Amino acid sequence: MKVAVVGAGISGLTTAFYLQKAGISVKVFEREKNVGGKAKTIIEDGYLVEYGPNGFLDSKESTLKLVKDAKLSDRLYRSSDLSRKRFLFLKGKLQEIPENPFKFLTSPVLSLKGKLRILAEVFVPPNKSWEDESVSSFVSRRLGKEALEVLIDPMVAGIYAGNPDKLGMKSAFYTIFKLEKEYGGLIRGLVAKLLKGEKKGPAPSGVLTSFVNGVGELTGSLAKELKHVETDAEVIGIEKLEIGWKVVFKKSGREREETFDAIVLSTPSYVSAKLLKPVASEISNLLAKIPYSPIVVVAFGFEKSKLNHDLNGFGFVVPRMEKRKILGVLWDSSIFPNRAPKGKALIRVMLGGARNPELIELSEEELVKIALEELALTMGINSEPEKVWVFKHFKGIPHYDVGHYDLVKEIFATLKNYKGLFLCNNSLTGIGINDCTQAGINTARKVLALHESSNN
Repeated sequence: MKVAVVGAGISGLTTAFYLQKAGISVKVFEREKNVGGKAKTIIEDGYLVEYGPNGFLDSKESTLKLVKDAKLSDRLYRSSDLSRKRFLFLKGKLQEIPENPFKFLTSPVLSLKGKLRILAEVFVPPNKSWEDESVSSFVSRRLGKEALEVLIDPMVAGIYAGNPDKLGMKSAFYTIFKLEKEYGGLIRGLVAKLLKGEKKGPAPSGVLTSFVNGVGELTGSLAKELKHVETDAEVIGIEKLEIGWKVVFKKSGREREETFDAIVLSTPSYVSAKLLKPVASEISNLLAKIPYSPIVVVAFGFEKSKLNHDLNGFGFVVPRMEKRKILGVLWDSSIFPNRAPKGKALIRVMLGGARNPELIELSEEELVKIALEELALTMGINSEPEKVWVFKHFKGIPHYDVGHYDLVKEIFATLKNYKGLFLCNNSLTGIGINDCTQAGINTARKVLALHESSNN
């Protein structure tokens, strides 16, 4: 069996890795000169700057399995204990987010009324319908408006660069969504799970983990393991043959084509939609409905002694009611100490998102100016950086709008009509690294199942 994987991000590379491991002939096509998609690391003058995600939680099996199978376990790099301290920029100052229920009761982050409203969640009647609803609707209904505005809205901005008024609870936070349906409420569900001896709650757990040389070390290592990776090769068309698939691509200015038994599209949904328009218009139309949030990352290298801040923590997020131009700030060299040279500090500022999508259109100079102004206002940092990096992601993070869950079900149901065609990317079943590696493992299994059925 011969398989084409289009797109060399984490999802595509994971799929290709496991197919090759199972003895399948795989060829990966990547239109960029380098693999990784948004999972890339820039190493410059002793700084390690992440282009996109900065790691994964070690509480899920998929990425750890991939790391073990790729013989990269000795390259794992766990975040420091400082990363457990997270902050909100609230009422004009940084305030620590309480780590546990006991600290929560004494924290000034929420008013007494807001705290009591959360505790009263146990008395809120459940909505037993499995129909999707927005994060804003779900949270305000179960926990109150203050919890939504102060705690959940900035969390949504930090994870999805998203808008809780549009984000669908069923796709974005399915485990929490399910608690209400199965137990009648969130507190009831948590108590029931504890009584059953289940230690894991609905919130993400585990230790944030990366690699010694950043996330790019994972994607780079996977690509080196693969026998056939075509970079700077843009797939411009696919065609369904009587048996198999034809891939048309551009390489070195020349148009070429190659046939395969199966094809895995591991490209963003809008790219997959374009490729599938002539051959699978129903799937193309469904994929085209998935929106993306734009996001800008502005990274700064500073002389640490000039910062007037201890950077003692993970960083902070900003509720939209604060009306700031940034979504949040990551103190990268506190999270992972080797991200900056000794005596230096690396800080990444996130701007744009669904909250301020227009910012993506500004020049790099304007974005740097805004980011520095916001650092001065939120953290009291007024020193000039010694290094600056600006990364613009015009279609940065898939935004799982209300109805996304059912949309994805329809996509996968329709996909069954096209033998040998598979989809695997972060616009479908999860945006994080763990989601992408799990999707890659699942897709490889589906391709292998097709191979086995064809041989029987």
